[in-house]
Amino acid sequence: MEMPAESNDIPNDDNSTAAVTPTSYDSPELAARLPDEPRIKSGDPSSGELLMQYSRDTSMEDVLLGIAEFLEPPPMGDPYFDADVLGFLDWVNGACKAYDPIRDVVRRQIGRIVQVEFPGSTVAPMLLPVDELYKQALFTGLDLTIVNSGLQGEGLQYLKALRERVNRLPSVSSSISLVLLPFPKLIFKLRDGPLLVTLSWNVFQPNMFATEAIIRYPLLKPVMLYVWYFLVRHGFHDVTQGGVDWQLLQVMVVSHIQMNRDVCQAPSQGRCLRAFFTYYGKRFDYNRDCISVTGDGRVFPKTDRGATALHEFRLCAESPDDPNVDVGRQAYNIAAVVDKFRQASDMLYDYYPGLLLSEDMLGAGKHALAPPA
Repeated sequence: MEMPAESNDIPNDDNSTAAVTPTSYDSPELAARLPDEPRIKSGDPSSGELLMQYSRDTSMEDVLLGIAEFLEPPPMGDPYFDADVLGFLDWVNGACKAYDPIRDVVRRQIGRIVQVEFPGSTVAPMLLPVDELYKQALFTGLDLTIVNSGLQGEGLQYLKALRERVNRLPSVSSSISLVLLPFPKLIFKLRDGPLLVTLSWNVFQPNMFATEAIIRYPLLKPVMLYVWYFLVRHGFHDVTQGGVDWQLLQVMVVSHIQMNRDVCQAPSQGRCLRAFFTYYGKRFDYNRDCISVTGDGRVFPKTDRGATALHEFRLCAESPDDPNVDVGRQAYNIAAVVDKFRQASDMLYDYYPGLLLSEDMLGAGKHALAPPA
């Protein structure tokens, strides 16, 4: 695969402004390199029988294949759902390979900007160990920490200085946030794309839970990858806009699997995915309950954490690494997310082939990947 051209406009001195110019997520050049979304067909997925093409441009000649098939249409339901989930996972794997070079270019250019602003600094992954599932998901961000033990003082002052530099970059969105809790982080988005960059200062987050969870819960991968893509398509993955970030989603999915073991047994990945949307879209009590994924997991009253705003509609979720940290606190737009989950639950209970990647489920946002012609 040809690596996208790397910008050479990063300066070698401290007085000029750096520019990050990665290939646009919506550019024709990138779209040409992306694999097509899987085209779902009807028929028995176990036998490979293909009876009829399901697409929006299907003509009546395609539909009227004979009186027998007209009176007895192909069966639909969970077998198709499971087959579509497998097709989605295969497609994501190919799509990620197309986006990885862009992420690499952005990371190298951020490293150069940091070196210009703070000579002697390097950038490294913030989460240790690195979450392998995070690397397999489409449109995940770059979570980096700036390493420089030689500079004295609080990291917040250096992040503020870096924000001034980043704010002048033409390829960065005008929304640049400095989040203070649980520790200072600079978060910004590249213009015309969903890629979020998070920078901290000399802070490494423990991430052993992610490594253990993917082994312990086999259905974590299909549910995580699809729901993350679902959030991105609807614009609810940006924590600075009150959305659900990767760490919070991970806690939500693991808690769902723990609380709904009866429907989250392999190989019923379609049922588990549908149950996720139902659980968080219709059944979970956001005013009363809090979730913990420690051990076998539990759902408990917010009052156990000393919560006073009992009737506040928000998601309370303990960090698996520090129970004193509520990773759901930043998701202040959770009500809108829950509404989308509820709609998805309703649609998935009347499943038909191709629904998983349809505009009905995913919308037609700017980050939609066009289906094949």
